[in-house]
Amino acid sequence: MNIKGKKISLVLGGGGALAAFEVGVIRWLKENNAHIVGSYGTSAGALNSALLAQDDYKGLEALWGSFTEKKTFFKQWPLGIFQSYWKRAALNPAPLYKLIEKYTDPSKILRSGIRFGAIMTNMSLGTKESYILSKENLSEFRKALEASSAVQSIFPPVQINDYLYGDGGLTENVPLELAKKDISNSNADLFVVISCSKVLDPVLPANANYFRYLIRTIDILLNDRERSGLDKLEPDTILIEPDKGSGFFSILDTRQESLQKLIGLGYDRAKTLFQSS
Repeated sequence: MNIKGKKISLVLGGGGALAAFEVGVIRWLKENNAHIVGSYGTSAGALNSALLAQDDYKGLEALWGSFTEKKTFFKQWPLGIFQSYWKRAALNPAPLYKLIEKYTDPSKILRSGIRFGAIMTNMSLGTKESYILSKENLSEFRKALEASSAVQSIFPPVQINDYLYGDGGLTENVPLELAKKDISNSNADLFVVISCSKVLDPVLPANANYFRYLIRTIDILLNDRERSGLDKLEPDTILIEPDKGSGFFSILDTRQESLQKLIGLGYDRAKTLFQSS
């Protein structure tokens, strides 16, 4: 597909470390002068969306390049889980909050003219809620981003007013509906959906132990949620995703080698899809 002249809204799904795949797709789009008018995300995709909406691709690459084996959200596992059994989460969210504060700036998004939106889950009411950045709610931006990224049981919920909020991926992992509802403001005529958490592994062997069976159950639940709404797309919507699943634990793999591989895969998938369409 020739993207020249197209007004594109990007829709970025959640997926933890797998969201590095989105960075590769964005790199290809930027290199080919894509006209981005909207950027909508959930969880890790919301953080990517914010940097994209700032028109700050260098910042996006710097963020993902900052992860190392020694600097990871998950270095506390598994001991941290047991230490936090009676708390709301396994991990301290401070590193995540620092990343959001360091790399994102809502005023830059407003100046860029690119629409930004994120999905979060109201854990108090059990409902999906959306946030679209505007001058009127500028002060709520960081809380919304923290909430959308607060993976349940891993990071603690974020309190906004009288309610507790968590990862938007629980209620809408790929915010295509939000992007389409905002079309009157973005004026997009092409929606590029990047789904990075295609998690199903190869066939489960008949002799699988209890642990592998349990993880397979989680894989199926996550994959079913991800596929919901993506099987029948309208002509104005393109889906980009990995060729194969990565498995549940890949969402926790923040090793630089793994992240750079995902970025490369995303770039190659975008190049193949757009140049062959």
